[in-house]
Amino acid sequence: MEVFDQKGRRIFSEHKTVFNLGGSLTWIICIGLAVAIIHYSCGAGTATGYVGDICSRGLDVWDYLGLICCAPVYLLLIIIFSGGLRIW
Repeated sequence: MEVFDQKGRRIFSEHKTVFNLGGSLTWIICIGLAVAIIHYSCGAGTATGYVGDICSRGLDVWDYLGLICCAPVYLLLIIIFSGGLRIW
């Protein structure tokens, strides 16, 4: 933002170069965590509940939409409905 006086002289100049990744970074982290939980739970054979269903049938259209459209909510649902996460 720049402010000029009546004669065109610059009185105030504020140049900000801010790289804001707040929302998109959160989304990417939630997608990564959800995929990691599914992958490691299925690989270790410890998946139960909803994650166990995903391991047996694979990811369907609703799972992909959940990952893309509402990743934080989908991650929360995976954690809540998995019946206890054990990925180790």
